[in-house]
Amino acid sequence: MNCPNCGAALKIIKGKRRCEYCGYEENLPEEKEKVTDDFYNLMVLNESTLAGDIRVTIPDCKMDFIIRQGEAIAKDVPPGTHNMVVSADYYTQSRSIEVPGDGKAARVFVTKTLTGVFIRVETPGNSPSANVQNAFPIMALICSFIFPLLGLVFAILDTSNSTKQNKKINNMTVAAFVIVGIHTLLYVVFMALSVAVGGN
Repeated sequence: MNCPNCGAALKIIKGKRRCEYCGYEENLPEEKEKVTDDFYNLMVLNESTLAGDIRVTIPDCKMDFIIRQGEAIAKDVPPGTHNMVVSADYYTQSRSIEVPGDGKAARVFVTKTLTGVFIRVETPGNSPSANVQNAFPIMALICSFIFPLLGLVFAILDTSNSTKQNKKINNMTVAAFVIVGIHTLLYVVFMALSVAVGGN
């Protein structure tokens, strides 16, 4: 998206599209405006910290465009499931995305890193599966005190989800790993002492 005032590319800064040159800013589209047809149900945002372009392709919609670092591009695509392919340098990743038809916009975050390109999808509303996944860090921390093995399972699940979504690992999950490690170390020390005392 380009600035309507000066034509420069708009960047996503704190949830808004902003022009770094003239100061123009606008909110990201979320809800369908009933008074206008100017609505886009798919937002693609490049949240890379590395400079460089990312190519985005949606083959079944015959869409192919370039998105720059910090830029957001809005598209109107048919509701339903579509395959999105992103590529940068020598890296490529594809993912199925669900575009709603209820007046809300699906957000897709693309990221370029030193190890590849990644796609993270944010669909409007909280699905039951999303709520369950959000509970993993809390469950990992609680269980690490009471049932360390179960805490370890929840911590691994949350780490796996964070990796797939290219998100930072939750601090509670890191704490759960540490607590499980301490439990394991104490268990090994206790067993070693038991064997030593039993041998005498």
